[in-house]
Amino acid sequence: EIAAYPELHSFLNIPEYNDYVSQEQEQVKKEQKRFSNPESEKPETYLRLIDHAKSSGDRISEAQAFNALGILYCEMGLDPQGIECLESSLELCRVEGDQDGTRILLSNLACAHNKQECHSLALSCLKECDDLQGEDAQAQAQTKIKLAL
Repeated sequence: EIAAYPELHSFLNIPEYNDYVSQEQEQVKKEQKRFSNPESEKPETYLRLIDHAKSSGDRISEAQAFNALGILYCEMGLDPQGIECLESSLELCRVEGDQDGTRILLSNLACAHNKQECHSLALSCLKECDDLQGEDAQAQAQTKIKLAL
């Protein structure tokens, strides 16, 4: 369980333990890779999902597919395309009144804008995200941490 908190092992400064945890984390990554579906890491997969969601009228699934595609594009270094997909997803979430989706998208967009060094856009997204948090203390704390960075 403690393997999930790398900052704690560094703080404890126990070299043998840190080495053990690093090995354990590498093993977990290997297992995750073994079970990951490489097909889902292709833009074509998400483009098909978007088309299917559009044809069936499922706007929330369409938003989720655009979100996943946007993140994938950003991970591939195609940030402008990624941001475009994230913005499409955000618009769908807003139209559908999906506040949870809107908050997630604003956070994802903030990360994408930050990666592009568009800090004012990133900050704007995080502030809007913070405004939507409501009474969710954990979500508020996460947004405050991102704003502090």
